[in-house]
Amino acid sequence: MINVSVMSSCDGGGDTVSPAQRRFYVLTSNPSKTTHLGTLIRCAAAFGAHQLLLVGHDKFNCRGSFGSHQFLDILCFRNWETVQDYLQRGGDIGSESSVKEDEDSSKCNCSEVSPQRNPIDIIGILGAYGGGDEIFSNNGVPVYEGVDETASLVIPKEDQSNFDATCHLPIRSFPIHTRPFSGCSEDVCFLLSRNNNLPISQARMCKGFVHVPHLSIDDDDRITQSNLLDMTTTVSIVLHHFTAWAGFVERTVAENQKFVKDAKPNARRRLCRVVGQSDNNENANDIVDDVRESMESMTMWNENCGDY
Repeated sequence: MINVSVMSSCDGGGDTVSPAQRRFYVLTSNPSKTTHLGTLIRCAAAFGAHQLLLVGHDKFNCRGSFGSHQFLDILCFRNWETVQDYLQRGGDIGSESSVKEDEDSSKCNCSEVSPQRNPIDIIGILGAYGGGDEIFSNNGVPVYEGVDETASLVIPKEDQSNFDATCHLPIRSFPIHTRPFSGCSEDVCFLLSRNNNLPISQARMCKGFVHVPHLSIDDDDRITQSNLLDMTTTVSIVLHHFTAWAGFVERTVAENQKFVKDAKPNARRRLCRVVGQSDNNENANDIVDDVRESMESMTMWNENCGDY
């Protein structure tokens, strides 16, 4: 297992890896074809994520992205084992421009991963939590395993009176303002939680955890799950600290008060690319059709109005 000291707070800037060499990924589950991911896509694109990785369906609701999906490479994986293998291989499947524009162009193979990059560490974002001094501690906060097989910073209710130290994971979660990234790999992947907790199976994929702390609104020093910040806001705070620590160049703002974006791709981009084989009950041709259908039904970027 990973030693607690791996995720230690860091004063000052990032390590010797230059921002031009460093990449970060955003990873989340997509349990439904109607999952709303528009604001997350917009957030990831604004902070310069290399790729958005989805596990589950390759269709989703992207309203609210305001065309930012065209500036972000989105990959869909059928299961967690495939995405974990992808990250262990160093990620970085060839860019969309290098994929042949044919009927199978929405699918790609993990064997295409660039061999020269190192394995990518996964950092779990456990969400926002309220509390007293403990939630802000530079020493981190224990991550507990609940009876529902999820990991969070709240001691399970059934264990609060008879706490057993074996119910917490060997890795602690650090408040994001400590910027605990100095022991991580050159590239990192941020795994998003839902409802301020992660399934244990996903938590055990992580090399470390971070959370966004705030003072309790009812003067209760006990750590509690927060309902003040949604996940996209929490992710934005985390990515702000990471990109500042790593030395990413801040985007400038144009006269129309919009972010100055990267160069717009020449070709119309598909919604996402599918990595690996489809499930047994889903035909591969159906996957291609679904991606094309999503592209036809979504609102495309418009230079005059659809902007982020």
